Amino acid sequence: MRLDQSGQLLRIDQKNSTFLLMRSEEQEPVVLPFQEETRFVDGAGNPQSPGELVGKKVNVSCETKKVYAVMEHSGEVPHCFVLEEIRKQPDGMWLCIFQNGRLEVTVVSDAEVRPYQTRNIVRMGDLKAGDEVIVYYDAITLSEPARTWTKKIVLLKTAE
Repeated sequence: MRLDQSGQLLRIDQKNSTFLLMRSEEQEPVVLPFQEETRFVDGAGNPQSPGELVGKKVNVSCETKKVYAVMEHSGEVPHCFVLEEIRKQPDGMWLCIFQNGRLEVTVVSDAEVRPYQTRNIVRMGDLKAGDEVIVYYDAITLSEPARTWTKKIVLLKTAE
């Protein structure tokens, strides 16, 4: 089951590997676990220590009990996915498929594509099925599949 939660990161408990997330003023804060492989990322896609995000608005992407990333908002909302399929379009843009084909993201031809924690050069043509990525976008269509576009992707982890 996929979960994307947004809110203010209130506290990190390193000892118990949990963090407290305030979703809204009307709701009780939630306690979410994190693992060693959980990425904490600033709004530009750069690595952050968990404590550096306390007090900031973040989006948490997780599946089942694995938290992929805790990401600071910076305009567009960051979402973490495993890339299922990628195709270059005739117009130079790229089509990325996520969530068992339920989400299609068009990546503009001049999109910023960057790696996480390295200075390697990454291009859209380097991405492949199985890669873990952060995709930044604002809104999606209510169609099936849902559609959106982005101008920024961060490669978190390449497929094995």
